[in-house]
Amino acid sequence: MREAHLRIFPCQKEEFPSLDLLTMWLATGLKARAGNYHLRSRTSVADLVTGSIVFFRYGQSLVGEAIVSAYETFQEPKRDRTLMGQEADYEASVTFCASSIRLYVPPVEVSALEQITGRDLSVARTYHRFEDWSIYARLLSAHVANGGAF
Repeated sequence: MREAHLRIFPCQKEEFPSLDLLTMWLATGLKARAGNYHLRSRTSVADLVTGSIVFFRYGQSLVGEAIVSAYETFQEPKRDRTLMGQEADYEASVTFCASSIRLYVPPVEVSALEQITGRDLSVARTYHRFEDWSIYARLLSAHVANGGAF
């Protein structure tokens, strides 16, 4: 049986040229798109179950999170525009519950998640997957204990 899990989505500079643009897009653009997020490759995320939580990563920071409500792959790529207005092909789509999209203020350093998981997360382009839900509670607890907010 497929289980909900935690997942990191790496957000690349080709799509989001700056951290500020990404955070603005997550707070307004993604919500305006009813939580619809496109993936360039259908093989990047082979399995993404409703109820999974995605951490949005930019470089060495986790900038926010959202809860998955649907995931689909396309047989033929779909064309859409990037944040910068360029056309691009996308092979999969994730829909997030728009009300679940939130930002970490300030962003959480990936090193904090490495300490919690004991895993090397230095490769920023990887869609890391975590099955242990206690990671989520420990990450949020550490964020709030360090003066973080949402």
